[in-house]
Amino acid sequence: MKRLFGLITGIFLLCLTARGLQSGQAQTLQTSAHSFHTSAHSIPHSLPQLKQRLELLLALEKIPGLQIALFDEQGVYWQQALGTRDIDKALPVEQDTLFRGGSTTKTFIALAIMQLAGQGRLTLQDKLAELAPEVKINNPWQATHPVKLVHLLEHSAGLDDMHFRNIYNTSDPGLSLLDAVNRDAGALRVRWQPGTRHAYSNPGYGVLGYIIEKFSGQSFEHYIRQHILQPLAMQHSTMGPSSGPQQQLSQGYSGGKAVPYRDIYLRSAGNIQTRAYELALFGHLLLTRNRQHLLADISSADILQMEQPGTTLAARAGLNYGYGLGLYSSSQSRRLWLGHGGAIAGFLAAYGYSPAIGQGYALVVNSDSVHIHTLLTLITRYLAKDHPPDRQIQVGGIDAEIGGYYRMVNNRNEIFSGLSYPLDTIIIEARDSEIDLIPVIGEGQRLLHVGQQQFRLPGNSHASGIFIKESVDGKVFEFDGQYYVKSSAFAAWGMPIMLASALVAVLLTLLYLPVWLINSISGKLPGKGRLSLRLYPALASVSLAIVMIALFCLSPEEAGQLNWQTLFICTFTLVFAICSLLGLLQLVKMWRLEPHAGARYFSLISVSALVMLTVYGWYFNYIGLSLWSW
Repeated sequence: MKRLFGLITGIFLLCLTARGLQSGQAQTLQTSAHSFHTSAHSIPHSLPQLKQRLELLLALEKIPGLQIALFDEQGVYWQQALGTRDIDKALPVEQDTLFRGGSTTKTFIALAIMQLAGQGRLTLQDKLAELAPEVKINNPWQATHPVKLVHLLEHSAGLDDMHFRNIYNTSDPGLSLLDAVNRDAGALRVRWQPGTRHAYSNPGYGVLGYIIEKFSGQSFEHYIRQHILQPLAMQHSTMGPSSGPQQQLSQGYSGGKAVPYRDIYLRSAGNIQTRAYELALFGHLLLTRNRQHLLADISSADILQMEQPGTTLAARAGLNYGYGLGLYSSSQSRRLWLGHGGAIAGFLAAYGYSPAIGQGYALVVNSDSVHIHTLLTLITRYLAKDHPPDRQIQVGGIDAEIGGYYRMVNNRNEIFSGLSYPLDTIIIEARDSEIDLIPVIGEGQRLLHVGQQQFRLPGNSHASGIFIKESVDGKVFEFDGQYYVKSSAFAAWGMPIMLASALVAVLLTLLYLPVWLINSISGKLPGKGRLSLRLYPALASVSLAIVMIALFCLSPEEAGQLNWQTLFICTFTLVFAICSLLGLLQLVKMWRLEPHAGARYFSLISVSALVMLTVYGWYFNYIGLSLWSW
């Protein structure tokens, strides 16, 4: 949760400045800014124009530096290094500058697993409990739905994503990958039947890295260097582990500030260091699919299998869109692209390719606060400019039972479920050959039916959503990896309305605090009972406000540590719950003794809201939450 004080201050100062501008000057500035923005985002028609647009976006988006490489079926044909790799030292990004690639690592891990399968050392259908019983997976469905390697590859095992304490390894650089995986037992609990829903899980790829080590007899870093990086001439790329920043490694930035280098626990999920040219060499292998002479035990059929999801309910129902074996589908510039993205402290990366047009890209950026989608849109629009989209199908025959309320139930991190629960509902309205997805808050989306209850975005030729009438979860709608289960109007609106009302009551309780304090000091509230009737709800409300402030000041890097923010969150969620319950007891005790009817009913509303929030927080494990041990 990022600090917003700077943003708020900036907006305030901007407003003051704007008021002081003459109307003519303001119009000139607005016109210039619009022209600059339009120029940066317009479709380039040549490589020099693409470079110019990227340089404009560097300034517009405040990007320190980047590398980009483009490739087609013949190989890498264009690369650029733009901007600065170290702002303080004024060092430019060069062609051999390395960037952290984050989760682009996962495709290399998946390819290594495919190699081991090709060597006959394992199969994708092998059960994890039999391959590696030392991995402490907790699967309540083990007897009927065991976790298999293919589930880990497709993020369909039902695992939680890594917990805060298992992100950055600042104290034990020699920790083995198995120990790094097992130290996060909470993330290894299977939350639903494996092979039904997708939920992105870094721990799953931590387990896969360990599987590579166990069945190859090498560290996963050494195996991938020997069997993938070296054969592909990715000579500068490395999987680590690193003892610290290297001379060739760019400095990473977040919000314009330098980010210190941090190793991660789950190295096989995101520890690659690479450059755009070499990442493009890897993308070229995937695009062509027929370079078996470079990589042993990998066939074009293996790469084709990697591109296609196969284990989720949506995939088994026919939707060929989603997360495959270390590769995922994405819709960019009205085209279907395959590849992977990555994000790690101070860096963003992405590579993608389109088999339909025979083009691909690799992009690495030394800032994690950049809107990388803006860059990718520019790049893919250029690559697709000479290739009109395929024929776009739209037909009738939508199942009449698709309409209604749905709730998303495949949260990536279970800890955020309570925060997103009120807004995780959509309404689906169907008519003729299209449906509207309408969220509780925000703008909806229209999808067009292409047949077999599959749906596409307007302008796209590929389906990215599907309605499943019968499943283990009943009626299901999946769109772009989000798994929605049929719900009801009460479930959709009841909880958001109750939570919103409760928060309004808490705010009113805080506003009422100085009123009764003044009355108490002036002697207008005789008796401890009447004072306690007001005191406990006020203490609970203040505690909740303190929790909000602590969350506001907490960065993701600090969330897994013991500090004042996490200590306050633990302490004051407990104080909140205790004072809410004491307020309820005091309300029962003082109901007939409080002479002021307005105070009685206000206390009833306030305490009811606080108790409801307490129950809600307890249900989602927020009361007494110890983030440093989560």
